Amino acid sequence: MWRNHRRKRLRRLQQRMYGCIGAAIDGQLTAQFPETKGKKIIVSVDFYGAPQREAAEFFDRFSKQVFLIPSYSAALKQSRFVNEIAFEANFETPPI
Repeated sequence: MWRNHRRKRLRRLQQRMYGCIGAAIDGQLTAQFPETKGKKIIVSVDFYGAPQREAAEFFDRFSKQVFLIPSYSAALKQSRFVNEIAFEANFETPPI
């Protein structure tokens, strides 16, 4: 399944990860979960059935470079809703 639609899936994942960052920085997460205000937020992705090497390379590249983008770095520093954003990936297969 991943093999046939790899680029599309990674692009969709990238958009979702940007969306998670935006929701944390802009306060949407805090509006729904007030206890998260000023905390470290972890964006966690479970890769079920994904080609591990390719997905891991994508995830590593994204998580290390997203805050090198000046607009994202500045937005995180100026946010009054979140202190820090970290990333974690899980490649384990869920129990049946």
